[in-house]
Amino acid sequence: MLKAIVSAGALSVLMIGGAAAADLVLAPPMVDDVAVSDWDGVYAGLTGAAWFQGGVIFPAVGVELGANFVSGDLLFGVEGDLAYYWTSGNFDAGLTGRVGVVLNDTAVLYGSIGVGALSDGVSFYVPVGVGAEFMLTESVSLDLSGEYLIGNGFTATRIGAALDWHF
Repeated sequence: MLKAIVSAGALSVLMIGGAAAADLVLAPPMVDDVAVSDWDGVYAGLTGAAWFQGGVIFPAVGVELGANFVSGDLLFGVEGDLAYYWTSGNFDAGLTGRVGVVLNDTAVLYGSIGVGALSDGVSFYVPVGVGAEFMLTESVSLDLSGEYLIGNGFTATRIGAALDWHF
């Protein structure tokens, strides 16, 4: 009989413990919000690029300065850049306009057109370019782009990546 009472008591304690555990409320894990919700404004960045022409690759490093204007989900922007191609010794300066779609707080897809000139006097234009930009933190983004270039007797392709700081 004593065994039955002890067993019943132990079983009651186990059942009460299980019921109390079911009532525990755990807080959800904290999630950092890394992006800003506004792509409007001025930005400056460091760029890396590769110019592909006639089977030759010309790597470059540079800087850029631009501004974005957002209306609803549409992004309009203008950007100036300066790059140095260390294998050819040329600089290039360009001005590009872009129109895109703001996908969310952290991503933009865009198309671009522009003009530019090399330090050796060769000018070119960009009839078509595409890119995607992603917010990495509240004020830093990664911009990946590709452009088709047409110049005085040549065509080329340029791909690039930029790390931009938004102000």
